[in-house]
Amino acid sequence: MLTKEQVIALIKEALEAEAITESSSADNVPEWDSLGHLNILSMLDTATNGGIADLTDLAKANSVNKILAILASRSLLMR
Repeated sequence: MLTKEQVIALIKEALEAEAITESSSADNVPEWDSLGHLNILSMLDTATNGGIADLTDLAKANSVNKILAILASRSLLMR
C-alpha cells in the first residue's frame, strides 16, 4: 500500500519532472506524454508488486488526482 506522497514522488520520478502536485496532469506537465504515462504505470506496478495489473482504468487516468482516486478505490492507497 502506498501513501499519497509516495505516489506523487513516483510520478515525479517516472516523468523526470521538477514539480508534481495533486493538480498535475497531462494537460499541464509537458513530460506527461504517452511514454511518460507508461513509465508511471510501470513504476506504480512495481511499487505495488503487480497490484495495478488489472486496473485498466489507470491507462486512461491522465492526472495525479485521477490516479490517486483509482488507487484509493482499490485499497492501494493509505488514507
